[in-house]
Amino acid sequence: MYRILISLFIMGAVLSGCNQQELKKLKEENESLKAKVVSLDQELVALKETDQNYFNRGIDTLKTATSKPALQSALDTFTQLVEKFPKSQHVPEARQHSAEIKQQISNMDQVETGKSKLEAALETQKFDVASAELRKLKPLISNEGYKSLSKLIYEEQNKPIEADMRDIAAEPLHYVGKRLKLKLVVVGNEISRSSFRTHPYSNNITGLDPDVSVEVFYDEVSDKSTWRHLESNRRPMISVIGVFNIYGNDWSKGYIKAESISSL
Repeated sequence: MYRILISLFIMGAVLSGCNQQELKKLKEENESLKAKVVSLDQELVALKETDQNYFNRGIDTLKTATSKPALQSALDTFTQLVEKFPKSQHVPEARQHSAEIKQQISNMDQVETGKSKLEAALETQKFDVASAELRKLKPLISNEGYKSLSKLIYEEQNKPIEADMRDIAAEPLHYVGKRLKLKLVVVGNEISRSSFRTHPYSNNITGLDPDVSVEVFYDEVSDKSTWRHLESNRRPMISVIGVFNIYGNDWSKGYIKAESISSL
């Protein structure tokens, strides 16, 4: 019995010794791995802190930069390159890119300011101010952007007037050359003239005002073939936007050159 107990004690001691040795070995390996990680981190930092790395990062950012924050990020990278590596071969190109980026950012700021002033001018109907701001913006924006803003000014300046046809009939000269938006009832389609005979819509029992009328020419609208086939027997209602003018031989009557027509 004593021999068995002694044997078990010896085996336990041996196993305990082995475990301690393995634990010590694992600790040593762990410390070694930690040291390697620290060393790799230091090497990575060292690799990043090169003029070539800064230059590459600046170029990569600049290639895809379409906003001020992205451009500013590229500018910051080139600036750091020049400051940290003043003798680098990339310094001249970095400075050139920096100057170009600063100009781009300046242009963006000018465009934002100009657009804000233009929109503010339109809100107060100062169309001459809006046009002046657009002229300043022209060298800084694309042709598409310029056309879009020009169209905006034109539409705001020439917003169609929703006038009463009785007022127009009473003072036709007052409305000459103005864009009007009218709700009309078609009572005849003069196909040979590409025009409608119309009366203004009314809430009365007939649905139209029989006392006044206006001729609407549809020959210049994009979908004139559609209106050529419009039948007037059911007195269809239309909405018309167009410029009002008077006949050369009768200044008391007017007509509308339609820009657009839609069914109601």
